Amino acid sequence: MTTQSDPSAVLKDTMQTAADTGADMAREKATIAKDQTADKVDQWAEAAAAAHAEAPDASPAGDVLSQTAASLSDIAHALRSKEVDEFFADARHFAKEHPMIALGGAALAGFVAARFLKSSPGTHAQRAADDPWNNHLDRSAS
Repeated sequence: MTTQSDPSAVLKDTMQTAADTGADMAREKATIAKDQTADKVDQWAEAAAAAHAEAPDASPAGDVLSQTAASLSDIAHALRSKEVDEFFADARHFAKEHPMIALGGAALAGFVAARFLKSSPGTHAQRAADDPWNNHLDRSAS
């Protein structure tokens, strides 16, 4: 005996599966980015520690470099010790507690991302060659 499935239930299950798969993929990518960021911060901490080793004893610059190395090392440890979901929960909590700072941070992040994306792909000549409006007017006729 065959039963006919409710099309709306099938659609709902399919949508939920797709959402779960997308969330899993995003979580995996975010975890990779978190680990790469922790590695980079560790490199910065090592560089600050190396610079501190080269600084004269009891110098203000040496103290700053020492504190910077320790802070960066703490940040890298914090990145490695938390799961991505914890960072998202912390961000949601912070945004609820400080909505204006969160909004300003989001705007700043958007601006930085736009500038980064605008400057990243290829050389200026390549971007000009890809621009469909480039040379749309014959400038020699002027």
